[in-house]
Amino acid sequence: MRKKHTACIVAAMVCIGLTGGLLTGCSSGSTPATGNPVSVQTASEEGGGAILLKVNPEIEIFYDADGLVTKIEGENDDGRSVIADYKGYTGKSCRDVVRELVTRIHDAGYFVEETEGEARKITLELEKGSVLPEKDFLNSIAADVESYTAAEHLNSPVNVYDDDDWDDDRDDRDDWDDDRDDWDDWDDDQDDDRDDDLDDDRDDDLDDDRDDDLDD
Repeated sequence: MRKKHTACIVAAMVCIGLTGGLLTGCSSGSTPATGNPVSVQTASEEGGGAILLKVNPEIEIFYDADGLVTKIEGENDDGRSVIADYKGYTGKSCRDVVRELVTRIHDAGYFVEETEGEARKITLELEKGSVLPEKDFLNSIAADVESYTAAEHLNSPVNVYDDDDWDDDRDDRDDWDDDRDDWDDWDDDQDDDRDDDLDDDRDDDLDDDRDDDLDD
């Protein structure tokens, strides 16, 4: 009986030793060979960004650090309709893709003059946080669109908005808020003056009535 008990103990110790070895092997196998953490770069760190093309259709064009298009998205129903069967744009320059999209918008009849007789505007908006691949990136795209509209005898002006314009708009909004505060202060002053005048008139009327009563 004692021999059987001893054999059980030995077998248990062997099992424990084997299990520990397996766990150690698994643990060491899961450690990266380099020992360095994996770095993940976001799109903003790599560069690139997006441009919103607006006529009546609204289409967003995403580009990489080299200014090459990675994807496009329709931002409204008209925009989605224009790009529905548009293919082969990935890897092209933003300049070429924007021109092709403007051509498709023209072919779809969106540049017909509005009821007021004014041509539709073409707007290129640089999305906030976007990085320009080169200094004249937006201006070169706008110039290419203008050359197309001139060749097609379109009167549509091309407007460009970048980060500086966003800052200007914010400054204008701040100025407007300041003007509104000034107007509120002026209005309060007017109310105070009016109340003072009313109080003075009431006091004068009371004094006159009292004097009349005394005379009577």
